[in-house]
Amino acid sequence: MKLRSSGVAWWWIKNALWLSASAAMALAYFGCGNSGIFGHGSSNSQIGGTVIVANVSGSTVNPTGTVISGATVWLEQASRTANSQGGGTVLVENLIQTTTTASNGTFSFLPVGNGTYEIVADVGSMPSVGTPSNATVATSITVNSGAPTNLMIPLVAESGSAATVQGLFTTSPITSSGPAVSYIGVQSFTIPGGGTVLAQIPFYNGGIPLTPVINNTTPFPGANCTGVSPLICPGGTLCACYLIVLPASNPVVGEANSTGNGYAVPAAGQAAYFMDAFTSIGSSAACSPNEFVSTGFAAGSGVTTTAPELDFSNCQ
Repeated sequence: MKLRSSGVAWWWIKNALWLSASAAMALAYFGCGNSGIFGHGSSNSQIGGTVIVANVSGSTVNPTGTVISGATVWLEQASRTANSQGGGTVLVENLIQTTTTASNGTFSFLPVGNGTYEIVADVGSMPSVGTPSNATVATSITVNSGAPTNLMIPLVAESGSAATVQGLFTTSPITSSGPAVSYIGVQSFTIPGGGTVLAQIPFYNGGIPLTPVINNTTPFPGANCTGVSPLICPGGTLCACYLIVLPASNPVVGEANSTGNGYAVPAAGQAAYFMDAFTSIGSSAACSPNEFVSTGFAAGSGVTTTAPELDFSNCQ
């Protein structure tokens, strides 16, 4: 079994495109951004803005004038349901585009089609303090014959260090190599006027490797996940383990605007996470069901948390 780390952002886009359209339409999307797959009606709109430092005072998030270079910024859109490990389905954001901020804190996404989007941003080292930030989810970004280019996205420094999440996936029945598994940590937020959605959270660069620690294609009972102790691969399956570094706090959430004001202080306590995982062989779905979102778990500052195991069956 091969694992694809959450760093392979474009694989998520490719998978979403495959689920929605033919290969020809996917080529059209990547070529001109006007396939209509996500309700895109325009191919030349640009979303842009600046990522800035914010401080928490009481119940408010207060943006400052300090810009943040090197922040990871993801453009997302709520457009698919996934099977929940606990039963039923959940709504998960699709990753549309990714970028990082320039030295002056600016970012842009182009082209962006008509629709409503979210921006999710974080950074592994905040200016001056050097600690990571929470993730910030900026909602209600509308593109319709134009798009906002002056957004201010506030990031709040965490009080401690990042969270490390480890876990494993299994697939069955046993085949010669097994499918690829792509994965990402997700956190919940509420869309204004809508329901609860899971946002894909940008991982931190550096520190612990983001690539899988082991690709264990030998389904021996008790095969240890080297470097991801104490995880043990169960017998009778193909198994692979992962390690990822994420914010150790809950997200800052607010409606996107040009000032960075109006964002809610994140919920107290350890970060509440779920793991979202896809399987594939090439561009095709590999298992049935092909996507699972784990049950929830808490991830804390400076500690390693084991996420719920995700087991895929009926795999090719």
